[in-house]
Amino acid sequence: MSYARIDSESGDSAEVLGKTPEGRLTYTGEGYMHVLMMPDGRAEFPSGDVFGTDEELLAAAGHFVAYCGRFEVKDDTILHHADLSFFPNWVGKAMVRKAKLEGNRLTLTSEKQVRGGRESTAVIVWDRDG
Repeated sequence: MSYARIDSESGDSAEVLGKTPEGRLTYTGEGYMHVLMMPDGRAEFPSGDVFGTDEELLAAAGHFVAYCGRFEVKDDTILHHADLSFFPNWVGKAMVRKAKLEGNRLTLTSEKQVRGGRESTAVIVWDRDG
């Protein structure tokens, strides 16, 4: 997978989860989906505590994406209706993704979002396993 953010003003691209992010995107026949994304090689918590210290939790959360819920397909668009999300602002919202399927590769492009105080678009490329 890959995850790039394209700055709306400058057009610059940034790999916010690094060059080799890890992730899972699943769509079920019953109409549910889930997504998990994170940078490759995340550091373990030095404390060894499953709840971590404040510093460990902040570092771990910095670039972790997770949400799930129902989905629907409309032409070249997929709507993800988040029931649960690490980012609480997405709960109860529909996230619109333009979709392009080429062979085993699915490219999802988000609507514009604010990230780090700047407006950008996410472009996430998923390769089907198996």
